[in-house]
Formats: sequence, C-alpha cells, structure tokens
Amino acid sequence: MPNNLQLVAGDVFLHQGKGIVANLIQFFDGSQYSHASLVLDPAEICEAAPGGVKRTPLAGMADEYNFVDLYRLIHQVPTLDPVVARGSYYAQIGDRYAYEQLVLLALLSTVRKIPLPPIVRWLLRKLLDAAASVISAILAAGRQPMICSELVYRCFDEAIPGDDDDVYTLHINQLPNLVTLTARGLQGARGVRGLGIHPESLFAAVATQQSTQRWLFAPASVLPAAPEPNVEALTNDLEPFARQYLDAVAKPHTSEWLAPSALASDPEIVSRLNRFVTLANQALRKQRQSLSFYGTADLHAEYSLFSGTVADFVTPKDLRDCADLGKVGRYAGEGS
Repeated sequence: MPNNLQLVAGDVFLHQGKGIVANLIQFFDGSQYSHASLVLDPAEICEAAPGGVKRTPLAGMADEYNFVDLYRLIHQVPTLDPVVARGSYYAQIGDRYAYEQLVLLALLSTVRKIPLPPIVRWLLRKLLDAAASVISAILAAGRQPMICSELVYRCFDEAIPGDDDDVYTLHINQLPNLVTLTARGLQGARGVRGLGIHPESLFAAVATQQSTQRWLFAPASVLPAAPEPNVEALTNDLEPFARQYLDAVAKPHTSEWLAPSALASDPEIVSRLNRFVTLANQALRKQRQSLSFYGTADLHAEYSLFSGTVADFVTPKDLRDCADLGKVGRYAGEGS
C-alpha cells in the first residue's frame, strides 16, 4: 500500500461494499465493485447513498467497505472544476433519492444474463418487491432516483452543458450483443453507452410477450403518500434468499436450473416485473402524470421505454472498464 496516495478533486472512487446486497451487485455486474463516488476535495466525496445524493466526509469511509480503489481521468484536461461543480450541484439540489443498491440490484438481476437455479424464483420476487417499495417512496416524495455509478458518469458528461462528447465525457464500453425493445420487437442496439439488455435475460424474455397486453396501475400524480422505506428490513427479508442463491450458483449446473422462458411464464414474477418497469419509467422520465387514477398502461410501450433507458445505464463495472479512467491505487483512508 503506497503511503503517498494523493487525492485530486474529480477523482473517482470504486468501492467493494460489505453485506449480501453488495455481494449480489458484484456478482450480477461481473466486477469486484458495488458502489461508486466522486471526490469533491481532500475531505469530501459526493455519492448516491441511502437518503439521497449528498456530500460525505472521507473520515472513516474506508472502514465501511472491504476496500476502495482510486481511479483518475487518464488524459489531461484544463481543470476538473466543472466535474466537481456538477457533483456539488447534485448534492445541493436535494431532489434525488438514492437507495441505489436495491434498485441497482433489481436492474442487474432482470437485464443481465444470470444463472437461474430454482431459488432464483424467490429471490426475484423478494427483490422486485423491495425495489418497487423504494421507487414508490421516491415517486410519492416527488423525486427521482439516482444510482451511484450514474451520478459519477453524469458529473463528467454534464461538465460542459450541451456538449454530448467533450474532453470530460467518459466513453463507456458496450457489449456487441445487447438489445433494446422497439415496435418491431427486440433489436440490436447501437450508439448506447451502457451494457444494455442481454438477449437471454429475464427482461428480454418477458418483453417479447408484451406486444398486446395492458396493465392496471396508478400514475405517480395520484399515488398515496408512501412511508420512508425501511431499507434494513427489506434487506433482512431478502438476505436468506440471496445467500441460498449465491450458494447454489457456486455449485455445478444441474438439470433443475431454469431457462429465462420458465421465469417469463411465472405470473408471480411477471406481475412484479410489470410493476417495477412501470414505476421505474415514472420515476426516471415522469411521463405518466396525465393518466387517470388506475389507468391502463400499454406494456409494450412501457417495456420499450424502459429498455431505452437501461441501454444508457452506467454500472460500477462500466466505470471500472472505462478506457478514460485509470486505476491509481488502493485508498486506505486518511494519511494513505
């Protein structure tokens, strides 16, 4: 461990979190990280954490994670002040909620190709219920969600307003086989920044069935007030299923394992995914405010809108693999 690791405002931290939710994020995302943050100055970071996007003191931060790695923009720029200013802006406006782990986990588990031992049925039910509870609270508060890695990406991408590709933009890697849902069905996606939707994911399997179905739901404008979600209780409820899942995938594949099509025919999972997708669209785009109470949603349109959003979604793995960021070293805390 170097003793002279100096922080620069605009640096990026990638964190390996502790606990079962962090373990699942790392597993589904395919990296050693579950969280990301932006260095604002030698004493503070900006992060999407429980309660919202906020400034967090560096003091004691390293003790909260298994480890924290420091990444830095590899090419020279005149100043990183615009990036830092954008982070300070998001921390100040206070209109973002950031129960990022449960929402990020729900996204990853449904749009990535993941192993499907039988316990995954119960894991997905619990996980989609937990994520829907969080998003309902976000909507009732009139706010929008912000995932940790998306926050970091935006601080760079929005450093120069109105310029889609400038010296600060992080160019995120993408998979050649990702898909989005269009009027003609699932199509290969190009020109997106994130990893998108894997064609063998649960989302892809369910989306192909949603061409004619309609679904009953309540728009955000009339949702009743939702209490602050008890994230600890939601996580505790999820934990035994998560542990059984990780134990199962560590063992050899068996004939009992499922195909995505089997999950796509499970009404308990499909109904929960319908709810999660529709709520997420409202939270991310706020495009359902004009519908009447308990209106019907065109599920094909909802899934199509959601797939376009997810195609541009940035995860901790995306930041790790970004060619514009280079690893500086491991941060050990104050005085490292």
